[in-house]
Amino acid sequence: KTGFWSKKRCCFDAYEKDIKGILILEAIIDVSGKILKLEIKNSLFKSCDESAKKAFTEAAEQGYAVLEINNKRVKYKMEYPVLFWLE
Repeated sequence: KTGFWSKKRCCFDAYEKDIKGILILEAIIDVSGKILKLEIKNSLFKSCDESAKKAFTEAAEQGYAVLEINNKRVKYKMEYPVLFWLE
């Protein structure tokens, strides 16, 4: 696998505490597809948050999708939900 899901890391401390749920990443992407800003909009657990941010950043190293409106590339903000369900 390639992309975000292949980069996501396990959070063993969250697993031990039976932490499950969804966190929300908020990213601002520039006109070339590079991440300008990446924050946690809805936190789940510190190690899960850090794991999701690291995986998203690594998966987007070569650039994220660009957005064009009227044939012009634009900067945009997006929310990306990440589900953690460890068994």
